[in-house]
Amino acid sequence: MDKGCDVSIVPFEPDQFGPEKDPRFSRIAERVHKPLSREPDLHVRHQWPPNFVPPPQGHWVMIQPWEYGRLPEDWIEPMSNLVDEIWVPSRYVLKTYLASGIPADRVRVIPNGVNTRLFHPQARPISLATRKKYKFLFLGGTIWRKGIDLLLQAYGEAFRREDDVVLVVKDMGQNSFYRGQGAGKLIGELQGNPKFPEILYLTEDLDEQQMPGLLTACDCLVHPYRGEGFGLPVLEAMECGLPVIVTAGGATDDFCTPETAYFIPSRPKGYFPNDMKLAGGALWVLEADVNALKNELRHIYEHPEEARRKGQRAIEKVASQYTWDKVAEQVTKRAEALRNRPIRRMGTIPGPVEPCAASPAFAHNTV
Repeated sequence: MDKGCDVSIVPFEPDQFGPEKDPRFSRIAERVHKPLSREPDLHVRHQWPPNFVPPPQGHWVMIQPWEYGRLPEDWIEPMSNLVDEIWVPSRYVLKTYLASGIPADRVRVIPNGVNTRLFHPQARPISLATRKKYKFLFLGGTIWRKGIDLLLQAYGEAFRREDDVVLVVKDMGQNSFYRGQGAGKLIGELQGNPKFPEILYLTEDLDEQQMPGLLTACDCLVHPYRGEGFGLPVLEAMECGLPVIVTAGGATDDFCTPETAYFIPSRPKGYFPNDMKLAGGALWVLEADVNALKNELRHIYEHPEEARRKGQRAIEKVASQYTWDKVAEQVTKRAEALRNRPIRRMGTIPGPVEPCAASPAFAHNTV
């Protein structure tokens, strides 16, 4: 919108909040169902589950992360023959698409970004109900895919109740997209075990002003995921100056390096689900080494200054490469590249674009 693009937003589910949350959001609200000045050059669809009914006009782009190594078989035909381009958030997801048979020229990596206006080391820490000094943080849904069970096992083996350490678990999505999948019951049982090291379990919603304060209130983010399409909380933690522990070989390899993060060795683990047919083989995830994670937790606890320096080194890299402005530039470039190409599902080339209409018109089907 700031670049002069004509944008219409087409929601597919009710809003969770309104423009009163942030003055910037009023500009977005004004574009909901807004008629475009002409037919759209581009229809960007981002929703779950994916909707393969083609839009009526314009090139068709799908934003579709996938964390499990192979795509569902019924995605392949429409993505190969109808969709003009698929935008994925990481090279890890790109490899999944290619391994599943999607043509290489159909998939582009468009990463997520971090709001550096909010996420930075000076964000005011929120108050946490603990007297423990060193605070490890797990941020995300407490589900199997994100490795919460591996973290709880490693944490329990690395520390004792009397150690000056706490694991802060900020659960997300338990009332919506992860309903019924979380580890809240297990965490409650461990909290009641007098021999288990302290856990602080947070379930309340935090707004975008509070979330950076949660990060700066803690000392290290731990994310031993089995599958991630990107790992945005990792990126936001790095921009706040936190050292991070992540699974090696996954999506976070795009922005984590040995100089800016701690890696947990992992191995691929395959499985076949009962509820879907797959393209080209089994689903697979990355199984992090629990013993290595345990040792890393203990090492960081005993060497906090080393970990802090590693976190500081991450700030500049994130701010220079992964802001939302940088992402918007990539989106605009892809829109410009697509607009004069044939529309795949129609086999036609759009008419010539007047020089004065240099900015694309978007219809954006979004979450």
